Amino acid sequence: MKSKGLLMYRIALLPAFIGTVYADPALQPPISFTQGTGTTWNADWAGIAKRTYFAQGSIDLISWEILPVLEFGAGLKGAGIDTEGTEKYFYRLKYIDADWVTTEQEARDADFDGDGITNWFEVEELFSDPLDKHSAGGDSNFNGLPDGWELYYFGALGLADPNAKLTPDGLTNKEKAELGLGPAGDDLDLAVERIEYSYEGERLERVNYYTRRVFGYGLDRNGNIETITLD
Repeated sequence: MKSKGLLMYRIALLPAFIGTVYADPALQPPISFTQGTGTTWNADWAGIAKRTYFAQGSIDLISWEILPVLEFGAGLKGAGIDTEGTEKYFYRLKYIDADWVTTEQEARDADFDGDGITNWFEVEELFSDPLDKHSAGGDSNFNGLPDGWELYYFGALGLADPNAKLTPDGLTNKEKAELGLGPAGDDLDLAVERIEYSYEGERLERVNYYTRRVFGYGLDRNGNIETITLD
């Protein structure tokens, strides 16, 4: 089972905040803010078991930046915030409940958005959203490979040949990047062979991805992923 949530606050000159909670199944407790030195603040919150937390900041509620925060599980969690002297600063948690993740290391090593890049590398090196497959840095050298994928697997841009087939599976680097696979093919069990769609009337109810294993995604009435099963 996997569910996502969002918890957002505004930090002004005083540690006042407003927020909206979207959480299923467990309601996320509110964040508390305490002012640090200079333009810094401390954000603290109560963690929930098997929940992985990420954070974003914004000065205008339009453009959000990923912050180098990755916390997991129950207990007191915290992060430092530097508002850099702005009059107002908005801070929000993004979180995901994934039953198969049981430790912080597993949360760091997981790839929640299926782009082939681990959560920790996205948050700490790329500053890209680990819950958004299309946020891995664009393609600045126009070679058909996402920058984040190149940096994660090859250490620099321009070293990977998008048309190279490094393993006997017959997939090029570009095809593997599109599937969220690594170039070495050690995660070939995730290569998609076919997709089946189930409908309730005109509403898409479920999507099954058939690889060497079967991933099933149950959708709510708004089209959001509600459950995930693995066979």
